[in-house]
This record gives sequence, structure tokens and C-alpha cells, in this order.
Amino acid sequence: MLFADGHGFLAATGAQTKFRSVESHLALSVVPWTQMPAWRDQLETARLPLRWEIHAPRVPLPRLARLMTPFSRLINEQPLGGLEMPPIRVVP
Repeated sequence: MLFADGHGFLAATGAQTKFRSVESHLALSVVPWTQMPAWRDQLETARLPLRWEIHAPRVPLPRLARLMTPFSRLINEQPLGGLEMPPIRVVP
């Protein structure tokens, strides 16, 4: 194999790393599925200003457009190293 990962390729081309991350995937075999209903009930009784929404097969564009500002703030709060993220926008 010429490059073990994308980092070797970047170094060989002289490019600078702007973002590096590690993904963590939940092992579904260790999820305590029997506790899930109780967790859901705790959330519902906490009366947080949240609500369940299901948009199938697609989120309506007016709803999606209202979510772009909070999504942009959320994505820019995570450590992105030198990577700069522009605001997310909806293009119908």
C-alpha cells in the first residue's frame, strides 16, 4: 500500500492538515435496550422544551431553512482545528 491513510498522501503532496477526527461508533450489541423505554419516559416527564418530529421522506424546505442557523452554530462549536466552516444554507 502506497499510503496507510490520507495523512500520508497529504504529507506527500505538501498539503496542510486542516481537520483531523476520530469517529466513535456505538456497538449496538451493548446497548441496554430494556432501559430505553424508561429513559424515554424520564425525558417526557422532565418537560424539556423539546418535541419529537418525524419528517419522512424529507424535511419540508421551510422547516429546513429555519434549522440552518442553529445547525451552523452547532457545527462551528465543535473543535475543527484550522478548518473554517461557512454557514449552512438551503438551496432548493
